[in-house]
Amino acid sequence: MRLRRLWRFLALVFLLAGETLRPAQAPQITRPVYFIVEDRGGDLWFGTDRGVVRWDGGEATVYSVREGLAGPETNRAAGLVDSAGRLWVGTSRGVSRFQPAYDEIPVPPPQVE
Repeated sequence: MRLRRLWRFLALVFLLAGETLRPAQAPQITRPVYFIVEDRGGDLWFGTDRGVVRWDGGEATVYSVREGLAGPETNRAAGLVDSAGRLWVGTSRGVSRFQPAYDEIPVPPPQVE
């Protein structure tokens, strides 16, 4: 399992193209990274000093206090996916659990009269 994760992480950094290696399109994270966790869906979560970055392999989404994170800064090695597949993040002000149901709140279409 650890070897598979290592290879997946290396694949994020480099893609094999013929005989040469070229950089992959990885998320642009300019802040210090305190942890990297892979969830059951294969998304990678990066804990930083300005929140959490979720990368689905193509798009990065940033979660901060504004999106409901307990604190602005994550703690070193404080990302965990539990046995039920829930993501937990330890921050400078408490613990948060990611709830996918609240990630995309449906916005009703405007009423036209």
